[in-house]
Amino acid sequence: MRRHVWTNAAVGLAAQKFLPVRIDIDKQPALARQYHVQAIPLLSIMDGDGNVLRTVNRAMEAGELVNWLNGKRDSLPIEIPSTN
Repeated sequence: MRRHVWTNAAVGLAAQKFLPVRIDIDKQPALARQYHVQAIPLLSIMDGDGNVLRTVNRAMEAGELVNWLNGKRDSLPIEIPSTN
């Protein structure tokens, strides 16, 4: 996801309203336990107090992630042209 999804322009646009944080669960095991991380990748949207609003525990393609970031959990992935 790091190379092909997070670098996608549409993902960047959809993610502008969020503050992305990447956590190394091997270096932060207490934080992983706090948020019940069972597998990675785990993507969560939280409020300012750290309450999880929604989460998904799998990798996604760019169009799928754009829809998820926009709150369209059950929608089909949108087609996004590759930047490669």
